[in-house]
Amino acid sequence: MAKKLEFLSFSILFSWVVLLSFHKADALSNTEAEALIEWKNSLPNQSVFNSWVFPTHTNSSSTPPSPCKWYGITCNTAGNITQINLPSRGINGTLQNFDFSSFPNLLRLDLNENNLTGTIPINIGLMSNLQFLDLSTNSLHGSLPLSLANLTKVYELDISRNQIKGILDPRLFPQSSQSKTGLLSIKNLLFQDNQLGGRIPEGIGNLKSLRLLALDGNYFNGPIPSSFCNLSDLSILRLPNNVLSGEIPAELGTLTKLSDLRLFTNHLSGVVPKELGNLSSLTQWWRERKAQAFDSRRCFFSDCVANFVDLCWDYDIYVEKQITIKKFVGRIEYKDVVDSRLLPPGNEKIGDKLDLILKVGISCLSADPQARPTMRNVSNQLEVHGGDDRKYGLKHT
Repeated sequence: MAKKLEFLSFSILFSWVVLLSFHKADALSNTEAEALIEWKNSLPNQSVFNSWVFPTHTNSSSTPPSPCKWYGITCNTAGNITQINLPSRGINGTLQNFDFSSFPNLLRLDLNENNLTGTIPINIGLMSNLQFLDLSTNSLHGSLPLSLANLTKVYELDISRNQIKGILDPRLFPQSSQSKTGLLSIKNLLFQDNQLGGRIPEGIGNLKSLRLLALDGNYFNGPIPSSFCNLSDLSILRLPNNVLSGEIPAELGTLTKLSDLRLFTNHLSGVVPKELGNLSSLTQWWRERKAQAFDSRRCFFSDCVANFVDLCWDYDIYVEKQITIKKFVGRIEYKDVVDSRLLPPGNEKIGDKLDLILKVGISCLSADPQARPTMRNVSNQLEVHGGDDRKYGLKHT
């Protein structure tokens, strides 16, 4: 008899736990729905939100309204919102009445390419489980809220093409491998085409999972952080169109996964580190310099290396792009520039093209700046000799 009572008590307790769980899920779902309706009501009337409505006939026994079938909303099996996907919908308004605290299970928030204005609310950092945040291509202004440092699970953060000002606060990034706050899980970090300035924080070098860093089109100044050498998974680094100064860190040559490096339109000085020649995966090396070549300035040392590397990678001269720059100073000969373990070009036209670039490179090393050819002249020379590429079986990569 006692065992039967014990089993009955356990069954009743289990039933209550299940009922409370469902009640809690329903309550949360209702809270999420109310938060979405509140945000919708703060915006101008727009058709994208036509499905965001509560049932017109409700009573105390009716099922709470579920937002899971609303446009742009995805839920988990418990009925909690996990994704809000509203990209490229022409949404007008602000995020000021978006209650981020009402979405504890949200994993993805995508509002890119809309017409959002105003600032990024401070409470955006309350979405502690968020993994993906894209607010790019809007008209958001103000500074980046420090609460973004609480998004420790975010793997992609894109706030590009807005009007964000201020600095990248160092506290947004982990200060050491033991840090508990900061963008610890970030893989893709994009702040392109804003109005950010100041120095690039050294703490970015502590983002061990970082694969893509795009800070182009801002006002960042000072040197490229040497801590970038710690980013062993980095494959894309885009820093052009800033005010960066100093030399290109030779340590970038240790980033063996780097395949896209863009540094043009800055105030960088010195020489191109020979260590960059060790990056066999590098396929995008200042390629945009071609678009800037038609000006009157005199060519520099870096233009010589960039043109030579561009040729090798643009036309896939060697299988799997095995070109290795060894040195590019003083008296330059073909054997000094191409890895001696590789056979010379089998195609005579390719060899002629390489020879031409080396000769142009030598002329760009003249001690007298006025004796160097202009970039227009350099570009014209290379273009004249590059017109028959397709005819001779060369292919663009």
